[in-house]
Amino acid sequence: MPSDRQSHTIVSQAREALAPAQQAFRAVCEAALAQGEAWWSEQAASEEDRAARLRAELGPFADGHVDAARFGALFGRAQTLEPDARSHMRCALNVLRGASTRTSVMTVSVPPGGSLLATMDDALADAGRAFAAARVIERVRAGHDSTEPRVALADLPFRSWTRTERRYAPPIVVTVAGSDLHAGALGDYVDGRQKIVLIVEGPCPPAPLVRLVTPGALVVQTTDCAALERVARFDGPAAAAVVPESAAWFVHDPTAGTEPWQRLSIQRLPSPPFAPVPGMSAWQLREDVRQLEALVAAPTTGTIPPGAALSTQAPDAVDRLASWLLSQSDLTGLA
Repeated sequence: MPSDRQSHTIVSQAREALAPAQQAFRAVCEAALAQGEAWWSEQAASEEDRAARLRAELGPFADGHVDAARFGALFGRAQTLEPDARSHMRCALNVLRGASTRTSVMTVSVPPGGSLLATMDDALADAGRAFAAARVIERVRAGHDSTEPRVALADLPFRSWTRTERRYAPPIVVTVAGSDLHAGALGDYVDGRQKIVLIVEGPCPPAPLVRLVTPGALVVQTTDCAALERVARFDGPAAAAVVPESAAWFVHDPTAGTEPWQRLSIQRLPSPPFAPVPGMSAWQLREDVRQLEALVAAPTTGTIPPGAALSTQAPDAVDRLASWLLSQSDLTGLA
């Protein structure tokens, strides 16, 4: 198990590697905040202030020819918001201000014996408040009727994020004991551009992240923090784990090919017996390693891919086809 100082160093390196992904999340929050503040300033401005700004925007050409106040009225006047709606809007702006100033990558720890899934749920739902705030601002700017159900300004769980929101998901670094590393539960978060980095402390399953391997997901299980830089650069969902020396080291890169054996590269593959892990049987641990072996296995020479047409040029193929046709035909009475 790494010392507290080593763990702190690894966490710092992981956060540094994910900084570009964090900046993408901040940029979305800043854009939503700018729209909300511009709208808010417009509502607070007097008719005279609006006319003066419009005259400046129209320029000298319209000076003396266009009545700015009447021209501005063509595009509607400021909305009249009820006190509770104004308060709701202010809260949404404050949430986005906080999200826009958050430069560090979100980092959480799974309590000993705790749930990795529950920790992820809580952390991402808290981050989802920024998306909820953006929805509030968009709804108010669009002038939705006050009788319609109001968008809640509260924690927004990942399962409720839209496709666009998942494309700008904030990255997260999670420190977890190897005995609590049940990585298969993270499959629901492998979507959009979500980036997840697990810092594993102590003995852990040999190949926990193999359960997250899908054709479009970057999956990295390593002991080298330098490998985390590709996680931030990848244009899609990515999950990585910095594991002990005893675990498997592999990379599943969706850009490396169309077949699993082309996408997967293994640097280290441990052999049984494996250290026991609470909640997982020895059979499950062996199956994870076997799954890695199966994914990386290249097709053998002469193997016919599923669905491929059978060549009739080979003599044995012709013989088998003729035998089958004869067996299916009723030739009685033709002799």
